[in-house]
Amino acid sequence: MIKKMMKICDRSKILRKEGSALLTALLIMGILIAVSLATSMLIVREVGLTKLTLDAGKAFYGAESGVEVALLQIEENLPGYEVLDEVL
Repeated sequence: MIKKMMKICDRSKILRKEGSALLTALLIMGILIAVSLATSMLIVREVGLTKLTLDAGKAFYGAESGVEVALLQIEENLPGYEVLDEVL
């Protein structure tokens, strides 16, 4: 009878260990998923900020070149000079 009780106790310990392994695996998977989502959100945000920075640089240099073209035209043309566009 004592041997039967020992076997039952051993089985219950084994079953508890198997259940705890599953719980531990699910817990670790949940933590990894949370870390992955947080990292991907940071990456998406950084990509957006990089795009905005590049667009701001393009706008700045475009405006700068427009000012330079206007200054060149003012310097090369006489006061009151107008360019007439001819229609072909």
